[in-house]
Formats: sequence, structure tokens, C-alpha cells
Amino acid sequence: FHDLPDVLDLMTVCVEAGLSMDAAITRIANNKQFKDSPLAKELKIASYETLAGKPRHDALRDMA
Repeated sequence: FHDLPDVLDLMTVCVEAGLSMDAAITRIANNKQFKDSPLAKELKIASYETLAGKPRHDALRDMA
């Protein structure tokens, strides 16, 4: 995942700006900069699973 450094940087900025971790993940998953990124696609799946009620740690662990 060559986008990992940029994704982590944006996630840090989002959380430091006051977004929740779930909101930061959703924002990154829907960011046009990462639209073709496999990592963003996995984050989008994790975001949908979290919205459906799955605990965040389980949704993120399932990405592995």
C-alpha cells in the first residue's frame, strides 16, 4: 500500500482537528485522492461495517 503514509497523515490531521476516528476513516475512504486505492476501499468496508454495528476494532482487524 503505497498510499499508507498519506492515509495516516490525513487520519492524524482529521483526528487532531476534532473528528472522531470513525469520521476520519469515513472521510479518508471517500476522499477523491484515494479513490483507486486498495487501502481506501478496505477502509470504506470497515466504515460500513462500523455503521452497521460491528465494533471498530473488529472491522479494522478484518482488514488484515
